[in-house]
Amino acid sequence: MAHTSSVICFHQRPLTVFASPGRYVQGPGATHELGRELQRLGLSGRVLFVAGRTAQRDLQPIWQQVLP
Repeated sequence: MAHTSSVICFHQRPLTVFASPGRYVQGPGATHELGRELQRLGLSGRVLFVAGRTAQRDLQPIWQQVLP
């Protein structure tokens, strides 16, 4: 016979869940470290950046330099 259990929820609002990466890097020069961070994670291949126009304009030269 299988064991079953039930959970009764007494709150009325839905739960809020916050999830974050195990590692978060920021600060001066962080963009220059992208290649090393991706290697450290064992990632290779294509990268998708989601950025606004100003970030694209300012950071694209760095991305092209540090990511082969």
